[in-house]
Formats: sequence, C-alpha cells, structure tokens
Amino acid sequence: MGAPCQVSELRPADTAQMLKLRNSIFGHISRDHWDAMDCTAAVARRGKKLYGAVPLQRRTFALDGSCSIPVVFENAVGVSKEVRSAGLGTAMIEAADRFMADRVDALFVYRTGERSDGYRFYRKTHHGDLYFADTLTLARPRGRRRGVQVVDWAESAALEKRLLPLFRKCYGRFGGYWQRSAGFYQQIVNSHVYKNDECRLFLAGAGSRISGYAITNPRSMIWGGMCIYDFAAPTDATRTALLEMIEYTARRAGLPVTMPCNREHPLTAKLLDRGYVVSNHSPYIMARIVRPDRIFARLARGSTVARRLRLEVQTPHRDFVLSSPRRPAATVRLLLKESQLSRLMCRRMHLRTALQTNLIRSTPMEPRVELALDRVFRPAPWVTFGVDYA
Repeated sequence: MGAPCQVSELRPADTAQMLKLRNSIFGHISRDHWDAMDCTAAVARRGKKLYGAVPLQRRTFALDGSCSIPVVFENAVGVSKEVRSAGLGTAMIEAADRFMADRVDALFVYRTGERSDGYRFYRKTHHGDLYFADTLTLARPRGRRRGVQVVDWAESAALEKRLLPLFRKCYGRFGGYWQRSAGFYQQIVNSHVYKNDECRLFLAGAGSRISGYAITNPRSMIWGGMCIYDFAAPTDATRTALLEMIEYTARRAGLPVTMPCNREHPLTAKLLDRGYVVSNHSPYIMARIVRPDRIFARLARGSTVARRLRLEVQTPHRDFVLSSPRRPAATVRLLLKESQLSRLMCRRMHLRTALQTNLIRSTPMEPRVELALDRVFRPAPWVTFGVDYA
C-alpha cells in the first residue's frame, strides 16, 4: 500500500480533485453545486493524490425553537478501492472533529438502514441516534381542486418573508431541522440534491395573505412518489386545502403521496385520518458532539446553574468540563456513553428519568441541583423536512 495517507482539511486548490474522487463513487455534483452547498471536507492524501473524502456541509441546526447550534452535516464518505478497510473513514471523522472544533459544535449526519454498513460506521465513530422518521404514504390519492395556487418552487425564495413567519408559527417549539433564516429558500433552490424542474410550491390564500404553503417533489429519491418536502399551515382548514390540492395533483400524475414524519409531528394524526399508512422507518438523524461546553452554555443561558455549579462529564472515551465557575457552590460529575451525550446535549433526553433508571449515573447532588439541570437539558419535540436534505 505504500506510505500511510495523511488526513487533513480540504485545501481549496484540491477541490476539483476531491470532486472527481467523490463523483467516481457517488452521484455527480458540479463545482457550482459544491460551492452553493457551503462545504469543506476531510480528505486523505498520499503525496499529491487524494484517496478519501468526507464532505462537510455547514449549517445552523435548531435544537428547539429558541436554541440553535452551528454544525456540519457529513455526507458521501468515500474511499478509493485500493485503500478501503484501512481505517481511513474513521481517521477522516476524527480529523474533522479536530479541525472543525473552532467552528462548529457537532458533526451531524442523515442515515438510513440501521443494519447497513454505513449506519454501523457512524455508530462506531460515536454518533448517537437523535431522530427516527417514518414515511407516511397515501397509495391512491384522490383529493380535489381547491383555492390553492401552484407555482415553481423557485418562487419560495421571493416569498421568503411571508413563508418564514408561517413556519415559525407552526414549529416554533420544535427542533430537528435546518434553522430557517434569511436566504434559506434560495439555498434549497440552488442545492444539487433532488434538484429538478418539477418541484412545486403550493400556496393557500390570496395575494399578500398567504395562509399556508407546501413544497412537493414528484421525484423523491428517498421517499418516492409526490413527496411533501415542506409544509406549514397554522389552521386545520388550511392544512386540509393544501393536502386536498397536493393529493389531486398526485392523482393526475399517477403518483402516491409521501411525507417523512413521526408521532412528534403535528401533521401525523391528520395524515393517518386521511388514510396515509406508515410504509417504512427511515431516515435517521445522528450526531457526534464536538464542543459540549459551548452547547451547554447555550442551553444554560439564563439559568443560575452554570454560574454556581462545576459540571464534569465522563464517557468511556473522554473527560471534559461543561461548567467551571471560579467559586462553585457544588461539583457534580455525570457518567454516560457518547450516544447518550448526543441525546442529552441535543434536547432529546430527560435527564432526571435517565438518572432515576441508572441510564446516566452521577455523583451525589442535591435535589434542587438535579431539578435545575433537568430544566437546562429539557427535551424538545423534533420534526424534519425533505428540504433539509438539500
């Protein structure tokens, strides 16, 4: 095999070579698409040649409606055939953890297939499960024409100031998605993932009074059929109007309607009432925590616990300190696994329940301290959307 590969962050001058390697293993993306994704990458090189790459897309990710963190999403982990099984994938993840630590708080990934080699790879590299989606499918949609306008989804960028408030009104208490802010819709329109000319924006209401919207993709690679990629409607009447029109459009195209969601999603009960059924149980969101101290500072903002408590954490792989005031009133150490750390730091675990069931252990702490920490780590419901995979 020759000399070992060196692993580091992608140099801009090597982007063309990295894309050639990536595209030889996965589907093609252009340099323009790469630049629009706001990516860097971990790469493995020997001399001037690249043998592996892990693209890393920068995003701001919502843990709940009031707390978001900077992350990168890993995708398309690729290694040349001649150096596979040499641990380069793991080495690139470890390198990404190191060189991204000054810029992001966690490494995230979307996965499918819990029994796949890819899923096991991420579990091995200390990524914990955070969210499991179901695919809800209406195999034989009927629907009917409603007072809903249907336009090209590129219009979402121009209508962003009207769409964002609708989204926040519907999902203000939720986490689990790419943070919606100015420029979001332009980014997804420019994305290479699922980019085609058939995506449509459904608009309920008239003129400047948009009361709800949905984005659909009739050629979804993951969910199939006429997939609802984004959906925000504050009232039941508007939700019904949008679904009726989407189902009518799908029927005319000879397609089923699909949508990724689970029991946390506020639309799930309505879809089930309309005859949608769960057809599979994917994809998943996983994360490896890079800077738990920074995440804790965000979670604990406004709480007195961070100002008075020294909070230490021990996992089988590392020790670190989440809070270290100059004169702590008490010191507590939490003992847990990396997968549990991912859930705890991302608002996906009840701390007190985990302590009571011995899932997480700790040194002795006063009940009031335990209660304060439980409030800091309070779990939040999560939702995810097809547009987040762009």
